[in-house]
Amino acid sequence: MHVHPTRVRLPVGVAVLAVLATALTAYARAVGTTFWGTSYVLPVAALVCAAVMVREHQRLDPGWVRWRRAVAALALGALAWPVLLAGASLASGLAPGSKVAWALAVAGGVGHLPLIAAFSLLPLLAVRYLGRGLPRWPLAVLVVLGVAAVVGFALFFGDFSPLEAEALVGWGPGEQIGAGLNLAFLSTVLLGPAVSLTAAVRATGEATRRLAAVALASLAGAALVMLCGAVATQGAAGFTVAAMYAALVLVVVGGSRALALPVPEEPGQPDAPARLGPLTTRESEVLELLAEGLSNAGIAARLVISERTVDAHLRSVFAKLDLPEGPLENRRVHAALAWRGELGERADAG
Repeated sequence: MHVHPTRVRLPVGVAVLAVLATALTAYARAVGTTFWGTSYVLPVAALVCAAVMVREHQRLDPGWVRWRRAVAALALGALAWPVLLAGASLASGLAPGSKVAWALAVAGGVGHLPLIAAFSLLPLLAVRYLGRGLPRWPLAVLVVLGVAAVVGFALFFGDFSPLEAEALVGWGPGEQIGAGLNLAFLSTVLLGPAVSLTAAVRATGEATRRLAAVALASLAGAALVMLCGAVATQGAAGFTVAAMYAALVLVVVGGSRALALPVPEEPGQPDAPARLGPLTTRESEVLELLAEGLSNAGIAARLVISERTVDAHLRSVFAKLDLPEGPLENRRVHAALAWRGELGERADAG
């Protein structure tokens, strides 16, 4: 029985990072600078979060390439952050004030930002699969604010206490600017839910239900992380981090289940056009969605099949319809025109 390589590599990578995070945290508590980042709550919460993500990753068909890659990256990133925080503690205790201590303090300070970005990136990816197109501006906003938050933190942030590290640029207003950029980036956790909810309202048929599930899961995750961040006290940082991991699990599980929802057959669906008779039922469904303007990813999500399967069906469609091939030809356009043209002839005949 063939086992997809990522089904083995990801659990191994998660296990290695889990052992490393736990060992470094224990060592940092013994010889490093003790702070909230050395609490055992972090590696435990990260491990639970990563384990759930691995399970969701294993459940999905390998053809869901981009979604599975995103989930795998999040599982590893969830455990990488405690490693960075423990490393910052060790560097502060063993080499206070050094460049290494500063670099690890910055890395630990921004290590959660990719996880925060996932609260919007995952819903946006789901919209790309299920919706009728995704505007570029949400991704642009995430990238610009994310880069600005990292640069602002690296340059101006100086309150690493109790870690022994200093700001790279000692400029008073700079720290306020950096804090403002960080706050602006944190507010993007609502971007994904808003876009997915808008896509659900505009969608039709089964896509509406699936996009609504994505919007609900992403909104619940964003609300949880914002609520815990708002009510957390100075000594409850571990609780806030654990809540962030729990919220991330909500988004991953909700989005994965929404993508995997079976699409019921619609009664009374018209048969394929007569000229397209050589096509199988599935190939006709793929061609119909292609004619509606969906990408391979969108077709895969609508039919609950992998992108590789869609690609195989389209190659078969192109061959059966004997569509022209060459540098000046677009077979996807020819296929869509063939579908629409035949439907138009049937309408005229009726």
